[in-house]
Amino acid sequence: MRGRCSGLESVAAVAGRHHERLDGTGYPSGIVGDVGLVSGLLACAELYDERISPRPGRAAADPPLVAEEMVRLAGDGTLGQTDVEAVLDAVGVPTPRVMVERPAGLTEREIDVLGLLARGSTNRQIAERLGITARTVGSHVEHIYVKAGVRSRAAATLFAMQNDLLA
Repeated sequence: MRGRCSGLESVAAVAGRHHERLDGTGYPSGIVGDVGLVSGLLACAELYDERISPRPGRAAADPPLVAEEMVRLAGDGTLGQTDVEAVLDAVGVPTPRVMVERPAGLTEREIDVLGLLARGSTNRQIAERLGITARTVGSHVEHIYVKAGVRSRAAATLFAMQNDLLA
């Protein structure tokens, strides 16, 4: 059906991944890792709406409890932490903080940058993908090098592989 309406292919691709999860537990494709910037956000928004809306045989969940569930799923690597925070911020529900241990003290955003860097993306490509400036990417790359104790993109890639940060 995707190819039947020219011009909407990209929208169909995003909509088709709204139940995908970063850890591969989603459907219909069971994608592991990057589900796409917009698709990850849409997946979080859809999950929030599904949980707070009453369904046959189930009452609507309390928004703060849904927020806790979503933060836990982000901590487990099922949902993107920045996506969860964006959705909860948009609906006005305070985001409970869950500290997730990351190798070398990397932040969630630094791990996003490192993953794209390790896959061969330039700073400009990373910036476009993450919706930040190339200068900000450069700053993240510098922090990654310091925290990981490396001095090159190749060494950073090896660090990412050794710490299972490319899944």
